[in-house]
Amino acid sequence: MKLEKVTKRWYDDACGTALALEFVGERWSLLILRELMFGPRRFGEIRAQLAGISANILTQRLASLEAGGCWCGGRCRRPHRCRSTN
Repeated sequence: MKLEKVTKRWYDDACGTALALEFVGERWSLLILRELMFGPRRFGEIRAQLAGISANILTQRLASLEAGGCWCGGRCRRPHRCRSTN
């Protein structure tokens, strides 16, 4: 069975709603942001609250949200905690 690479969909629309969907329209993204709105969370805490999400998908979504400026992961000396940007 050959897996096909999924290409990112682009709405190519000047509308603010369409632009927002570029960043949070992927499956799980809004649920991840919902969890981050409660405050800093560890990776495992987010994963525990989102039944059915794999570690790989959570990592990908956090990376895409961070790249889009929706989330600031940051690096710190203490155990890493995820938080949303305000």
